[in-house]
Amino acid sequence: MIAQPHPQRRTYHRIRFPIAEQPRWIVGDASFAVVDLAEANCRLRWRGDTAIDWELPLSGILRFADGDQVWIEGQAVRQDSAGIVVQFTKGVTFKKVVALQRELLRKYPARRDLATADHSR
Repeated sequence: MIAQPHPQRRTYHRIRFPIAEQPRWIVGDASFAVVDLAEANCRLRWRGDTAIDWELPLSGILRFADGDQVWIEGQAVRQDSAGIVVQFTKGVTFKKVVALQRELLRKYPARRDLATADHSR
């Protein structure tokens, strides 16, 4: 086995969606735009008039622009000016995130800011 000079740290692939491509997270009878997405979490555009129960787990269908959908579950962990960050307990697969990145970079070749590696965990 070859020793690596620098151990590889786990990275999440984060996608920042153009408005037209933002998936919708359907939670009960509410629907929220997903501003960015990684395997471990997402950021929802959150209306200021919508209260959030920080103790209540969130679950629902994440519907992508292409019609594909995935059941996800998580917990709201932080709110900032950009929205609510939800940490997943059941999220999107690495394979799906990479496929979304490829598709967005194909559709928007000049937008290199759409896909990044997040080393912060």
